[in-house]
Amino acid sequence: MDNIKGYYLMPHPPILVEEIGKEYLSEIKQTYNGCCRIAEEISEIRPKTIVIITPHGQVFDDAIAVYMEENAYGDLGHFGYDNININKKYNIKLSQDIIDGCKEEGIHVVQIDNDSADMYDIYCEIDHGTFVPLYFIEKYYKDYNIVQINYGFMNKFELYKAGMII
Repeated sequence: MDNIKGYYLMPHPPILVEEIGKEYLSEIKQTYNGCCRIAEEISEIRPKTIVIITPHGQVFDDAIAVYMEENAYGDLGHFGYDNININKKYNIKLSQDIIDGCKEEGIHVVQIDNDSADMYDIYCEIDHGTFVPLYFIEKYYKDYNIVQINYGFMNKFELYKAGMII
Protein backbone atom coordinates (compact mmCIF):
# COMPACT_ATOMS: atom_id res chain seq x y z
CA MET A 1 0.00 0.00 0.00
CA ASP A 2 3.03 2.28 0.12
CA ASN A 3 2.51 3.21 -3.52
CA ILE A 4 -1.13 4.24 -3.10
CA LYS A 5 -1.17 7.96 -2.36
CA GLY A 6 -4.93 8.44 -2.15
CA TYR A 7 -8.28 7.21 -3.32
CA TYR A 8 -11.47 8.99 -4.24
CA LEU A 9 -15.01 8.32 -5.31
CA MET A 10 -16.14 10.95 -7.78
CA PRO A 11 -19.45 11.70 -9.41
CA HIS A 12 -19.22 11.74 -13.18
CA PRO A 13 -22.34 13.14 -14.87
CA PRO A 14 -21.27 15.15 -17.92
CA ILE A 15 -23.39 18.06 -16.67
CA LEU A 16 -20.48 18.78 -14.28
CA VAL A 17 -18.36 19.77 -17.29
CA GLU A 18 -18.66 23.56 -17.50
CA GLU A 19 -19.28 23.68 -21.25
CA ILE A 20 -22.18 21.23 -20.94
CA GLY A 21 -23.77 22.22 -17.64
CA LYS A 22 -23.19 25.97 -17.82
CA GLU A 23 -26.76 26.98 -17.00
CA TYR A 24 -27.02 24.38 -14.22
CA LEU A 25 -23.71 25.00 -12.46
CA SER A 26 -25.35 27.19 -9.81
CA GLU A 27 -27.65 24.28 -8.92
CA ILE A 28 -24.79 21.79 -8.66
CA LYS A 29 -22.21 24.16 -7.23
CA GLN A 30 -21.40 22.06 -4.14
CA THR A 31 -20.77 18.95 -6.22
CA TYR A 32 -18.73 20.94 -8.75
CA ASN A 33 -16.67 22.54 -5.95
CA GLY A 34 -16.14 19.11 -4.35
CA CYS A 35 -14.74 17.78 -7.64
CA CYS A 36 -12.42 20.79 -7.82
CA ARG A 37 -11.20 20.16 -4.26
CA ILE A 38 -10.44 16.53 -5.07
CA ALA A 39 -8.59 17.57 -8.23
CA GLU A 40 -6.57 20.13 -6.26
CA GLU A 41 -5.65 17.49 -3.69
CA ILE A 42 -4.56 15.12 -6.45
CA SER A 43 -2.42 17.90 -7.92
CA GLU A 44 -0.68 18.27 -4.55
CA ILE A 45 -0.01 14.51 -4.40
CA ARG A 46 1.37 14.58 -7.97
CA PRO A 47 0.80 10.92 -8.82
CA LYS A 48 2.64 9.40 -11.76
CA THR A 49 -0.35 7.19 -12.55
CA ILE A 50 -4.04 7.51 -11.78
CA VAL A 51 -6.02 4.26 -11.70
CA ILE A 52 -9.67 4.73 -12.52
CA ILE A 53 -12.29 2.04 -12.06
CA THR A 54 -15.32 3.06 -14.05
CA PRO A 55 -18.85 1.66 -14.13
CA HIS A 56 -19.33 2.80 -17.73
CA GLY A 57 -17.78 1.68 -20.97
CA GLN A 58 -17.28 -2.01 -21.59
CA VAL A 59 -18.65 -4.07 -18.72
CA PHE A 60 -18.54 -7.85 -19.06
CA ASP A 61 -20.61 -10.38 -17.12
CA ASP A 62 -17.64 -12.53 -16.19
CA ALA A 63 -14.50 -10.39 -16.34
CA ILE A 64 -12.99 -7.04 -15.56
CA ALA A 65 -11.69 -5.05 -18.54
CA VAL A 66 -8.27 -3.39 -18.54
CA TYR A 67 -7.34 -0.95 -21.31
CA MET A 68 -4.00 -1.58 -23.00
CA GLU A 69 -3.55 0.83 -25.88
CA GLU A 70 -0.60 3.22 -25.73
CA ASN A 71 -2.75 6.33 -26.04
CA ALA A 72 -5.90 7.04 -24.10
CA TYR A 73 -8.39 9.31 -25.84
CA GLY A 74 -11.90 10.32 -24.98
CA ASP A 75 -14.37 13.03 -25.77
CA LEU A 76 -17.94 13.87 -24.89
CA GLY A 77 -19.27 13.29 -28.39
CA HIS A 78 -21.96 10.96 -27.02
CA PHE A 79 -23.32 14.06 -25.29
CA GLY A 80 -22.96 16.34 -28.31
CA TYR A 81 -19.56 17.80 -27.36
CA ASP A 82 -16.85 16.01 -29.33
CA ASN A 83 -14.75 19.18 -29.14
CA ILE A 84 -14.21 18.54 -25.40
CA ASN A 85 -11.55 15.83 -25.30
CA ILE A 86 -8.70 14.38 -23.28
CA ASN A 87 -5.52 12.66 -24.49
CA LYS A 88 -3.38 10.76 -22.01
CA LYS A 89 -1.01 7.80 -22.03
CA TYR A 90 -1.91 4.49 -20.48
CA ASN A 91 0.54 3.02 -17.99
CA ILE A 92 0.97 -0.21 -19.93
CA LYS A 93 3.34 -1.79 -17.40
CA LEU A 94 0.98 -1.29 -14.45
CA SER A 95 -1.99 -2.40 -16.56
CA GLN A 96 -0.12 -5.58 -17.52
CA ASP A 97 0.86 -6.19 -13.88
CA ILE A 98 -2.82 -5.96 -12.90
CA ILE A 99 -3.81 -8.33 -15.70
CA ASP A 100 -1.09 -10.81 -14.69
CA GLY A 101 -2.06 -10.59 -11.02
CA CYS A 102 -5.71 -11.23 -11.84
CA LYS A 103 -4.85 -14.22 -14.01
CA GLU A 104 -2.67 -15.68 -11.25
CA GLU A 105 -5.66 -15.48 -8.89
CA GLY A 106 -8.05 -17.01 -11.44
CA ILE A 107 -9.91 -13.75 -12.03
CA HIS A 108 -11.12 -13.37 -15.59
CA VAL A 109 -9.80 -10.26 -17.27
CA VAL A 110 -10.24 -8.89 -20.78
CA GLN A 111 -7.48 -6.80 -22.30
CA ILE A 112 -9.06 -3.96 -24.27
CA ASP A 113 -7.06 -2.68 -27.21
CA ASN A 114 -8.05 -1.72 -30.74
CA ASP A 115 -7.99 -5.35 -31.92
CA SER A 116 -10.13 -6.72 -29.09
CA ALA A 117 -12.46 -3.73 -29.39
CA ASP A 118 -13.06 -4.65 -33.03
CA MET A 119 -13.57 -8.30 -32.08
CA TYR A 120 -16.15 -7.44 -29.39
CA ASP A 121 -17.67 -4.61 -31.49
CA ILE A 122 -16.99 -2.09 -28.73
CA TYR A 123 -14.99 1.09 -28.52
CA CYS A 124 -11.56 1.56 -27.01
CA GLU A 125 -11.61 5.02 -25.53
CA ILE A 126 -12.05 6.87 -22.29
CA ASP A 127 -15.70 6.66 -21.21
CA HIS A 128 -17.49 9.46 -19.38
CA GLY A 129 -17.02 7.72 -16.02
CA THR A 130 -13.29 8.24 -16.54
CA PHE A 131 -13.54 11.45 -18.55
CA VAL A 132 -15.38 13.62 -16.03
CA PRO A 133 -12.95 13.02 -13.12
CA LEU A 134 -10.00 13.57 -15.50
CA TYR A 135 -11.61 16.78 -16.75
CA PHE A 136 -11.32 18.19 -13.24
CA ILE A 137 -7.83 16.82 -12.61
CA GLU A 138 -6.62 18.34 -15.90
CA LYS A 139 -7.53 21.81 -14.55
CA TYR A 140 -4.87 21.46 -11.84
CA TYR A 141 -2.44 18.74 -12.89
CA LYS A 142 -1.44 17.16 -16.19
CA ASP A 143 1.74 15.16 -15.60
CA TYR A 144 0.31 11.66 -15.11
CA ASN A 145 -0.74 8.63 -17.08
CA ILE A 146 -3.72 6.39 -16.44
CA VAL A 147 -4.92 2.86 -15.94
CA GLN A 148 -8.58 2.45 -16.91
CA ILE A 149 -10.49 -0.53 -15.60
CA ASN A 150 -14.12 -1.45 -16.05
CA TYR A 151 -15.41 -3.73 -13.34
CA GLY A 152 -17.42 -6.78 -14.33
CA PHE A 153 -20.69 -8.25 -13.10
CA MET A 154 -18.78 -10.91 -11.19
CA ASN A 155 -19.19 -12.11 -7.65
CA LYS A 156 -18.16 -9.67 -4.93
CA PHE A 157 -15.28 -11.84 -3.73
CA GLU A 158 -13.64 -11.84 -7.17
CA LEU A 159 -14.06 -8.06 -7.40
CA TYR A 160 -12.56 -7.68 -3.92
CA LYS A 161 -9.56 -9.81 -4.93
CA ALA A 162 -9.11 -7.73 -8.09
CA GLY A 163 -9.16 -4.60 -5.92
CA MET A 164 -6.49 -6.06 -3.68
CA ILE A 165 -4.35 -6.83 -6.73
CA ILE A 166 -4.65 -3.23 -7.87
